[in-house]
Amino acid sequence: MSKKKYSGFLGDLSEDQKIVLQEFQEAISKDLKKPQDKLEQDKQDVMCLRYCRASRFNLEKSISFWENEKIWRAEAHPENVKLKDIYQEVKSNKAYYSGFDKKGRPVLIVHAGRHKPSESPKIIEMLYWISERAQKHFKHPIDNSFIVIDVKDFGWSNFDKESFKQMANIMMKYYVERLGMLYFVNASWITKLIWGIAKVWIDEDTKAKGVIFLKTFQNILILNTFQKYGGGKFRGPNWDKILEEEEEEEEEEKGRKRKEKKEREKRKKREKKREKEKKKEREMKGGKGKGKGWENEKEKEKKRKKKKEKKKVNEEKKDRKNEKEREKKKEREIEKKKKKIPQKKMKKKKKKNTVLK
Repeated sequence: MSKKKYSGFLGDLSEDQKIVLQEFQEAISKDLKKPQDKLEQDKQDVMCLRYCRASRFNLEKSISFWENEKIWRAEAHPENVKLKDIYQEVKSNKAYYSGFDKKGRPVLIVHAGRHKPSESPKIIEMLYWISERAQKHFKHPIDNSFIVIDVKDFGWSNFDKESFKQMANIMMKYYVERLGMLYFVNASWITKLIWGIAKVWIDEDTKAKGVIFLKTFQNILILNTFQKYGGGKFRGPNWDKILEEEEEEEEEEKGRKRKEKKEREKRKKREKKREKEKKKEREMKGGKGKGKGWENEKEKEKKRKKKKEKKKVNEEKKDRKNEKEREKKKEREIEKKKKKIPQKKMKKKKKKNTVLK
């Protein structure tokens, strides 16, 4: 009897795979938020399973994938890219999410023929925005995406070799296990030739996901892949509406951060106040009985008074010293003036005598 093969997806894990998932979550627990409900728990499990599948359920490699992504995120900050930063890139509808397939995977539509390398300086930022938004805005847990690349009107002038290499590297290293299936639609012999060159920069695991070349969108619908979109018509999203939504979300996020900051400050004040009260209580107790505490308080008051008096005396001494120095300085100046006066008179007399002769 042959052993059952487990896919490594949520709900289809072997006992060994469950152990690796648990150990991986424990190893990165400081980076994970505590789930508030089952949906959040499922999302977290799905996210962690991506790293486990990418490493073939090797714990050390899974942790390595996670740590490498953390370092990259600290440098690249992909989550900070906003739609307003890449608006010129997206308004041509060259890439957008459009519904889900039968397995519940989000469908990413890419119109490769609309990409013009010379007019696309922010193609990498667009990749960041699409990938990050997919993680945030889908309500149910997402294992990976179903990607449809429409290569209508696509030719050598649209093939951006350097950007493709960079994007492939980012997706394989830092967005692991995001590809579920890849379809090329309106494919011609040129598409297959370009794909033959491009797949050199893609690892074997990614290529093994499955790449299918089809003549039209109708072929996908015949394969019964999509839930919606009869007739194969795909409309791009309303970017202006998304821009407004994102700006509103940004304002809400700023408001939430301000609120959190105020709460932190209030908490700190409360903690300081408690510490002062506790300190005062300890001082008041001072040992056995209430009387001793009051005595300690009186002694401290005496010490404070002595310090003030000492400080006052020192200041008075300084003032007297400064006055004496000022008086001495004045005396020295007067003496200097007295010495200078007779010399001048002598000089004048000499001058007069020379004139008389």
